[in-house]
Formats: sequence, C-alpha cells, structure tokens
Amino acid sequence: QAKITAGKLDISPEPTNIAEMLAHLINTYQASASAKNIVLRSMIDPRIRQALMVDWLQLLKIIGNFVSNALKFTEDGYVEIRADLLIREDDKDATRFTAKATGIGMSSDQQKRLFLPFERATSDTTRLYGGTGLGLAISRQLVDMMGGTICCESVVGQGASMIVALILPIAKAQAAPLTGGRLANDRQHSEQLRANHQTAHRKRMKTRRWF
Repeated sequence: QAKITAGKLDISPEPTNIAEMLAHLINTYQASASAKNIVLRSMIDPRIRQALMVDWLQLLKIIGNFVSNALKFTEDGYVEIRADLLIREDDKDATRFTAKATGIGMSSDQQKRLFLPFERATSDTTRLYGGTGLGLAISRQLVDMMGGTICCESVVGQGASMIVALILPIAKAQAAPLTGGRLANDRQHSEQLRANHQTAHRKRMKTRRWF
C-alpha cells in the first residue's frame, strides 16, 4: 500500500467503492441540506469501476468541504455531488468529482484566489457565511499529493462547481465497506463542518433584513 507524506498530511490509497463513498457524503449532509430546504443529490457514472485505488478518507474530506461550503452559500435550489469517468486506460480510470450548487457564485478574480490560504470571496460573504479559505487550501494540497487537479467554475449569481480530477488505478481487490477507525475520524470531521455551517446559518439569520 503506497503512502505519501507531506508535512502532517498522509495519502494511503486503498480499494474504494465510489458509489458507497458518495452515499456516505449524502447521508452526512442530508440533515443540514433539509434544514435549509435545499435538495442534496448525487449522480455516479455507471461506467466507473466497482473498486478504484484512492485514499477515500482524504477524498471524503475534500468533497465534504466542497459540500459544506456549498450549503453555506446556497439559499435555495440544490447541491449536487457527481462522479464521472473521463478517460479509461488499461489499468486506470481518469475520474472527475464535482460538487455543484445554485449559490451566489464568484467572479473570475475571486476564483483565482480561492485556493490560497485564508482567502474569502468578499468581506460581505465572510461576514454572513464565515471563512472557507483554509479548508480549500488544504484540499488543494491533498489533491496535488494525489497527482490530480482542482478548480472552480462559476458565474456570479449562477452558482459554482468545485471540481477534482484524479487518475485512479483499478483495484485488484474488492473494496471493503467504509467502516472502522478512519470512518469514525471522518464522522468527527464532518460533525465539525456541520457545526460550523449551523453557526454560520444562525449568524446569517440574525443579520438578515426582513424588509
């Protein structure tokens, strides 16, 4: 099992069922989405193999960060998580993961600065929603360690899509269920993200003008 270390971040690929991973994300954030009457849904390309080699815990954190931010910046509509097959080679699948939301969107200049540490879109969105830059900067570092790419596609007022593309080896063994200590750690991470989201939502409700 390969293991790459950069500072305190570790990458440990193992056989992973992508469909099960997306289902876990939906279950994790469904309550937060329902609280805002936002539709949370997932779609997976049926051509994606049943077991791919990836550090599913780190990938869960990356996409979970996208979803948490999307829920903060979306007042109505939907948040969609999807996995698509881009290219298939003999022993690898180039796979794209997208978190798309009908939120406030960002300008091209804001997108360029999005993955820098402690960057936020504007002071207004920081006041209403809280900062998200550190999580996105770490997400970029993790994706770099996985040999992938990360980007944002957005138009102001028309929402945004956060995209990660990875080349994932086909696993020779079947994917084990997402259980054990690493999943427990992810639950703690997800609970912290949800708590941050709920705090930001309460602040927004207090500052909203009802006229």
